[in-house]
Amino acid sequence: MLVTGLPSAGKTTFAPNALHYDDVRRLPRDERLAAYAQANEVEGIFTTRASRAVLLDAWKGREGRRVCIWLDTPLETCIERERVRGRGELLARYHHRMFEPPTPDEGWDEIRIVRRQI
Repeated sequence: MLVTGLPSAGKTTFAPNALHYDDVRRLPRDERLAAYAQANEVEGIFTTRASRAVLLDAWKGREGRRVCIWLDTPLETCIERERVRGRGELLARYHHRMFEPPTPDEGWDEIRIVRRQI
């Protein structure tokens, strides 16, 4: 399962036991892919189809459904959370512009859209 959404959308709160992208992003590619391959749950921004394709490739050959949960939190909510965290709004605005909503033709068996306000 992948939990995706904008920065401060609530991904870590929604999936507290998931492998967090930030925990593996600095690993060499092979080690990062191995971590993805072993994880049942991953959470991170995964803004584009291409970034999600890396995860889906790591999951090839695994049994089970490939589920993507998109936390569709309003940009304004994400910006306010980013401000509270002292990071500012640029990161949220950037990923909002770049975000490509997940689609079944990427290889997902199921896509759940969770609209969050808080």
